[in-house]
Amino acid sequence: MELILELGAITNRSGLLSFWQAEAVPTFIVDLPFYRGQVQAGWQMTTFRKVEDQVPNFNAHFIFTGWGMSRPLPGGLSISGGIQIGSVLMIFQGVSSYARHESELGTALYAALSYRPRQDWTARIRWLRQRIHTRIPIYLTYVSVGLGYNFKTPKWLRDFLQ
Repeated sequence: MELILELGAITNRSGLLSFWQAEAVPTFIVDLPFYRGQVQAGWQMTTFRKVEDQVPNFNAHFIFTGWGMSRPLPGGLSISGGIQIGSVLMIFQGVSSYARHESELGTALYAALSYRPRQDWTARIRWLRQRIHTRIPIYLTYVSVGLGYNFKTPKWLRDFLQ
């Protein structure tokens, strides 16, 4: 079991970013070995600050589950990739209550390069391409760096997953 904390940024220019400036993006992931891959659950929050007065600031929370595979490379390195699916909950600030929240389907593909200098710690860099399934789809590309802490999966969780 690995707990991963990342800090990233949006690297592409989409139509969404004509009206908002994205701040640093924290991501928290729980990664569990599952048969031939890893299953994960996580949360990513992107804060969007308005650059145009006619739109509100908002936070986008991507709450997801995912599956991926990892392959070892020489020198303590590994490469991984996978998919994530979940809900993107957008919470708008300073708007009336009926339009304050919006939730959309979110999907993502990711690839990561990891380095494990010790058995219990991992450093990684990750690329993620996310699609938010709105009427006009929103595509965002993230690059992040992070640290992971590895520990033995608790027995009750191993029993549940088997």
